[in-house]
Amino acid sequence: MPMHRGESLFQQSMKKLEQETTILQRIDHSNIVKLLDHFVEDHRGYVVLDFVEGTPLKQLVETQGRQAEALVIDLAIQVCGILEYLHGLEPQIVHRDLTPDNLILQASGSLKLVDFNVAQQLESAATATVVGKHAYIPPEQFRGRPSAQSDIYAFGGTLHFLLTGREPEPLSSSHPRALEPAVSQALDEIIARATALDCGKRYADASSLKADLLVLRQKTC
Repeated sequence: MPMHRGESLFQQSMKKLEQETTILQRIDHSNIVKLLDHFVEDHRGYVVLDFVEGTPLKQLVETQGRQAEALVIDLAIQVCGILEYLHGLEPQIVHRDLTPDNLILQASGSLKLVDFNVAQQLESAATATVVGKHAYIPPEQFRGRPSAQSDIYAFGGTLHFLLTGREPEPLSSSHPRALEPAVSQALDEIIARATALDCGKRYADASSLKADLLVLRQKTC
């Protein structure tokens, strides 16, 4: 904490710490990291979280290469459940950084979403600053107006990365099949819709996206 750099900076840091912990305190979901405690000691702010043992999806792809479509669909359905929960809270919580770095695959096959440093409650998101990794940020987030659909865009970019091993092109609709012909046309269309630049053409919510993924999984079983 910037104790010796002026009261204003100290208060800004305290506000950031309180914002993150306030959000985490509201969350109770098996696929989201849990807050245990937070405190300030010796001029440092601490957030104590559950230890999550596993492999970030970014590291998984970097070490093992692109992932099989069946696994990606299963992981995607899990993430939809996470987004349904976050976006269903009152007020909604928008993660704003839903990338392969922040999804950890555990040995059980379950995912854990971590890193809520940039998350915001939707009621205050109209004045949000631009945060996140550029390849996963939709246009409205660049304009400082993230919404629940912004998480869906980032999620679509994450699926593109898992299937191709390559980061999505910034500010574009992703078509993993163009890079990996083995990706099914149906999944390619789902990801393209999830990453549509126009919110009116993007999935309105995680439930709609999940429904299409469940149909696709049933067809491929």
